[in-house]
Amino acid sequence: MYDKDRRWKGRERYHYQQHKRIYGMSEDEREQDSLQLAEAVRAACLAAALESYEDASMRGLCHEGAWECAIGAIRALNLPRLLAHQDQRKVKAQT
Repeated sequence: MYDKDRRWKGRERYHYQQHKRIYGMSEDEREQDSLQLAEAVRAACLAAALESYEDASMRGLCHEGAWECAIGAIRALNLPRLLAHQDQRKVKAQT
């Protein structure tokens, strides 16, 4: 029997597995999955902003300068790495 997964390589295989995982879920499971992802992104944004703001304040920047640093830290977040980390947590939770 032909295994469909063998034809997918690297990123394409990952996307295929994500597609199977998402569309194989119930509506409630997809909603919960989206909520967990949104919470992870929010937590990462807050952590980056707070850390950057405190660092800029300690370096002597004014409030506005520290705020600009915080916004810059949010913009510089590595979202693919965050998503990969979130996927790893899901895999560990499922096993």
